[in-house]
Amino acid sequence: MHAQTNSYSLGSKCRDEREKAAWADCLELYDYTIQKLNKTIDPNTKCSQVDAQTWLSTALTNLETCKTGFMELGVTDYVMPLMSNNVSSLISNTLAMNKDPYGEPSGPSYKEGFPSWVSSGDRKLLQSASPVPTANIVVAQDGSGNYKTINEAITAASKRSGSGGYVIYVKAGTYQESVNIGNKLKNIMLLGDGIGKTIITGSKSVGGGTTLFKSATVGISIG
Repeated sequence: MHAQTNSYSLGSKCRDEREKAAWADCLELYDYTIQKLNKTIDPNTKCSQVDAQTWLSTALTNLETCKTGFMELGVTDYVMPLMSNNVSSLISNTLAMNKDPYGEPSGPSYKEGFPSWVSSGDRKLLQSASPVPTANIVVAQDGSGNYKTINEAITAASKRSGSGGYVIYVKAGTYQESVNIGNKLKNIMLLGDGIGKTIITGSKSVGGGTTLFKSATVGISIG
């Protein structure tokens, strides 16, 4: 995609940390956009019309989020105009063409109080009184687990083989860190000791030079 190639070349033109932060977001968001577009047109993907509409909408949202980052940080005057392209218009047109005027949206279905897509094994795990026996990794600030920080556990999980369910049990404590689960990590489950016991707290904000896209204390990147 020409827009993505052009965006990569703009890194050296960023004048300060705020422009670099917004630009870095855009690189990531363009990657996610390409993944969604490729998934939509891949003949090997079982893609319904609703799936296509959802993925195309996600792709369009990613591009808008890219622009929003520059506006939030007040740096719209230099790098952002150089990123202008017609990709948003093309995706908008495709969304309009793909829309089914006769289709009725179906509501979510539930089983045992959980969405139907949650497996029986995951339902049992979420209903379990204690996650310890089934945890792959234990995080504890006092050193009684495998790691002392959640990010260390996430890094370890990224190196595992296979894509099956992976449970990270976080013992009670206040963890002052920002956690991001990358889009290449699948079936990761974080379990704590309950409300007010396992606390994750971060301090990223637009005022501190971070875009809203990157300010979540616990974020999941969905490509």
